[in-house]
Formats: sequence, structure tokens, C-alpha cells
Amino acid sequence: MKRYFIILFSLLLSTSANAQQIQVPAGYQAIAYAYGIPSKIFFSIAMVESRKKIYSTKVMPWPWTLNVEGKAYRYTNRKQAWVALSKFVAQKRIVDIGLMQVNWKYHKLKLKTTWDALDPFHNMRVSAQILKSCYSRKKNWWVCVGDYHSPGRKPAQKARAELYKKRVKEQYKRIS
Repeated sequence: MKRYFIILFSLLLSTSANAQQIQVPAGYQAIAYAYGIPSKIFFSIAMVESRKKIYSTKVMPWPWTLNVEGKAYRYTNRKQAWVALSKFVAQKRIVDIGLMQVNWKYHKLKLKTTWDALDPFHNMRVSAQILKSCYSRKKNWWVCVGDYHSPGRKPAQKARAELYKKRVKEQYKRIS
């Protein structure tokens, strides 16, 4: 079990020596490549969705993050996040899950189970499926970034999508 976490975090949290410039970790690169998604965009989404200060100067996506109706919760480990997620789902709350903050209500069939939803690599693959599906229709990655957060045609949804896209683009600039 301990070995699993060492491998997981080496793939998810690898960065360059320069604390300001972040490299796309290997796990994100592999999944982005498998789905034909630009890895910097993919990783930028994760940074916007679930980042957490790991050390005094290091900020990275955190796999045990839940967002419940707009309030972020970060847990120490997968089991703690799973217990909380199970309660929120049973209460029929709206929950975004994991590194990529995949919404349970809209994507529970892809996520499969609440335990699977918290598997970092499964969570990234589901997110990649969502992004790739959007790209197959819209042929523009930045449009799909906005839609990832706020799909829809209503003015309020479009405005939220534009703000989100701006945040992801700002993060994108920090990645080498």
C-alpha cells in the first residue's frame, strides 16, 4: 500500500526544480496523450479544480478534494474522502469529485462507484472522456475548457464558462 502512494504521488506531483514553473506530471501527460488532449490544458484544469498547498511553496492538484454545492473540502486520504462523499451522495447533494472535479450527478455512470470516482487515474480518464467528447463536436480546446465547467447556452452559463476559461489560461501560462 505504501508503495502505491509513492508511485502515485511521483506520477501526479512531479515538478521542475523551479518552484514558480511547473511541469506537467507524467500521469497527466500519459492520460492526455491517450485521449489526444493537450497535456498543459489538461493539467491546468486540474490545478484550477483541486489545487492544494502541499508544502510551503508547492501547490498541486489534490486527489481527495470534494466540492459540495460550491464549498471545497480536502481530506487527508482516499478513505476519508470516500466516507464523506458517500454521505453527500446519500443526501443527494451536488458533488464534484477528485483531481478533475468530475460531477457525480451528471457523470456517475462514467465514474461507476464513489470509490472509483476517487481513484486519481480513473478520475482523470473520465475527465479526459468528457473533454474529448466536447472536442469531437466543437473542435476548439478552449471552448471545451469553458464547457467543462459550465456547459450550456444561457447567458449566465456562458459568463461562468468565460471566467473559468480565463482562470485555466492563467494557470496554463505557469506551466512549462
